[in-house]
Amino acid sequence: MKKNLSTDLSTITSIPEEIIVKLLNVAGYCIGNAVKESLDNFETVTEIDMEFGTLMVKNDENSFKLKFIPNESLNEDIKNSLSGKESLLTKKLEASLSAKLVEVYKEII
Repeated sequence: MKKNLSTDLSTITSIPEEIIVKLLNVAGYCIGNAVKESLDNFETVTEIDMEFGTLMVKNDENSFKLKFIPNESLNEDIKNSLSGKESLLTKKLEASLSAKLVEVYKEII
């Protein structure tokens, strides 16, 4: 199964998906720039803190290898999902839906 991060982020935050996609594209530019800066400094490894983990880019001659190391919070979220516990995404979506229902209810009254 393939999931779309921008769609989920848009659903949770109410930020239009097009805006999130633009931000993610800019993040890609930032990653590329970080790799270039490392190359310019004759470094073979670039480490990029992505807030939910670290992306490591190892430069070997004309190729590169990627490694992603999740931070503790993401690691815990994944463990909870694998163990069958309710995911934080589900909780956030339910809270968002509840808030919207209460808002509509207040408008009706």
